Amino acid sequence: MKYDYAYYKERVGVIDAAIHIGYKYDPSKGRLKKGSKTQPHFILPDGKGGELDSIYIKNPHDNATQGYWRRSLSGKVDSGDLISFVRENLASFTQAAGARNEIDAINKVLASLANVVEDPDYKIENFLGKYKEEEDMTDDFDIDRYDREQGNVESAMKFLSQRGISRETAELFRNSIEMVHDKQSKYHFKNLAFPYRIPGNDDIAGYELRGYNNFKSKAKGTNSSNACWMAYLGTHPHAGLIHEIHIAESALDIMAFVQVNRLRLKLDECIFVSFGGTFADGQMKKLLETFPGAEPVLHFDNDLNGIIYDCRTASIMAGKDLKCQIKEFSDGQHVCFTLGEKAFTVPLEKLSYDSFRERSGLREKLTVWKAPEPMKDWNDVLMVKEGNREKEKEEANRKMEYESEQRRGGRKL
Repeated sequence: MKYDYAYYKERVGVIDAAIHIGYKYDPSKGRLKKGSKTQPHFILPDGKGGELDSIYIKNPHDNATQGYWRRSLSGKVDSGDLISFVRENLASFTQAAGARNEIDAINKVLASLANVVEDPDYKIENFLGKYKEEEDMTDDFDIDRYDREQGNVESAMKFLSQRGISRETAELFRNSIEMVHDKQSKYHFKNLAFPYRIPGNDDIAGYELRGYNNFKSKAKGTNSSNACWMAYLGTHPHAGLIHEIHIAESALDIMAFVQVNRLRLKLDECIFVSFGGTFADGQMKKLLETFPGAEPVLHFDNDLNGIIYDCRTASIMAGKDLKCQIKEFSDGQHVCFTLGEKAFTVPLEKLSYDSFRERSGLREKLTVWKAPEPMKDWNDVLMVKEGNREKEKEEANRKMEYESEQRRGGRKL
């Protein structure tokens, strides 16, 4: 039997998937309607009285229509359904290990949660049909499918400014952004595109896309196995000059990081990279091969996935295979790691790259530079900064208007 997207959604809810990877019901919050909580609140605890993540569940009593949403400190709202939730948390599902690609990994997780035997050749057709702009790993990327405008900062700012990115920062990244139109799409507008390349190869192997109404995706056929978005902001691009490889989950995160920390960076010695929200071993391996001797500087999110990405990077640098899963023990939840032949656990509440490094014994040359907590990522940091700056401007304008009115009043007297 072939199990399609609708089949899984009827049998597995977002709540089921969330609880499976450690989320807990929080009865203190939730949207109320006639005395009942119609949107229950779930948190992923950090063990220190705080939260690694927080989501609200839509339609909690109906798996088929169940969804989730969250609001970050910057005011940004993320929402999705079962497939979206599994996709953004793939690193936390042990069932995804050994998958051929992202779609295969999602299928393995859903099959396990639904307690069915998956068809290894099946590709969740309904998922691909609903998100037809998503990457299709069965097709090759075709750049001729797109009308392209390279370095069009003016058009790019329509999207970048919404994320707090300044024109000055956009100009820095001019050579690494495009505006593209999919000639096969029924829509006529253009999306902001971040071109993917396999490190060491100039050919474009896909796009990370951003568009209207918070649209984000990857172009069909994008190579997410070993290609990534790379931006060099210096004047003499040469692998031997690169001393630091700055890596984040999205291009917008990297641009925000540079905007906030530009004075602390030596741009001629850095290359800036996005993995597009996922992490494939091949992406990291190709970067390390292409820029030997350069130190990875990681800017992954302040959540469980982000910490696991840090740990995977160190393991890849050491040439060791890493597997992990969350298990319940008498003293709480632990992350159980298998690093090569070595097995160890870290309490979920104490999980960090430093705690992993201490228990694993790995001492690779690696820097973890996350957004300051409680921010989730560097774009959130930037959005809050920009929001505060706007408030300061408004306050200054109000003060000037008040002083002007006072002076006019004085003259009248």
